[in-house]
Amino acid sequence: MPVLNLTVTPEDIRPAQSGRSLNAALGRAAARGDSTAPIVLLLHGYRYSPLRGPSNPHDSLYATMPCAQSLPRRKGSWPMALGFRDAETDPGLCLPVGWDARGRFAEAFGAAEQVGARLAALITRLNRQFPARPIHVMAHSLGARVVLAAMARLPGAMIQRVILLAPADLADHAETVLGCPGAQGVEVLQISPTENWLFDRLLEQALRRHPQAGPALGRRPPEAERWVSLTLDSDAELANLAALGHAVAPRHHRVCHWSAYLRDGAMDLYSALLTERGPRALRELAPPRPLASGAPPSP
Repeated sequence: MPVLNLTVTPEDIRPAQSGRSLNAALGRAAARGDSTAPIVLLLHGYRYSPLRGPSNPHDSLYATMPCAQSLPRRKGSWPMALGFRDAETDPGLCLPVGWDARGRFAEAFGAAEQVGARLAALITRLNRQFPARPIHVMAHSLGARVVLAAMARLPGAMIQRVILLAPADLADHAETVLGCPGAQGVEVLQISPTENWLFDRLLEQALRRHPQAGPALGRRPPEAERWVSLTLDSDAELANLAALGHAVAPRHHRVCHWSAYLRDGAMDLYSALLTERGPRALRELAPPRPLASGAPPSP
C-alpha cells in the first residue's frame, strides 16, 4: 500500500495496524507503484500520541479513510492533502510516523531525542532496503526536533529533502546538526510564519534552563546554502512562489501555530517538493535579495 502508518513504541517502530511485522508491511507497501518514487515520512508535533486514545494522529492527521474528509481543518489528513490516498497512482510511498508527544512540554521535548534515534534507524533501514528511492521528510512543530535528532545520528547522507513547518526547536541545535555526517547534502526548507512567532517566544521561555537555551529556530534559522527559510508573509516571497507556479495565500491570522500547513496552496507546494515535481533546488523558492545601494547588478 502506498500509505503505511507507523507507530514509535518504547521498544521499536511498528505498523500502526497490529499483527503485522515491519519487514512484511514495508515489502508489501513498496511493491506497489513506482520502485524509484520517493519515500515521504511525516512527523507530527506536540499533543498527539498513537498510544493515548483520543489524541491518536492515525485517526486524524494521518487518516486516509473517507471520514478524514469530514475532520476539522486543523486535523485534516496530511497524506491526502499531499496527494497520497493509499492508491496505486500515489506519487510515492508515504510513511506517517506517530510518536508519544503528550504530557508536559519539557518531557515531550526530551522524548523527541529518543524518537529521533528510532527514526534514524528506520531511515538507515529504508536507505539500505530501497537504495533507488529518495527519502524526504516533512515535520511540524516538535516533529522538527525529532527529524533533526535523527539527522544527527545518521552515519551519512540518506535524506534528500526536509520540510520543517513552524519548527519547535532551538537554533543552536539546528546549527550543531548541520555539522553532522547525516546532514551533509540535505536540502532543508524551513517555514516560519510570523503567526507562529508567539509560540517561538513561548518555546524560548519553556526551555530557558535547557543546555542549548537561546533563540528559537523560528527566529534564527541557520545561514547555510542548502537551508532555505521562508515566512510565507512577504510580498516578495509570495510573488516568487507564484512565479514558480505555487500560489500560496497571504497571512490572515495574527497568531496561529498551524498556518504553515493550513494556508491555501501551502500543502500543494509541499506536495510538489516532496514528490519531486517542484524546483530542482530549494533555494529557487527564496526571492532574490535586494541589491545594496549602489551595487552593480549581477551579470
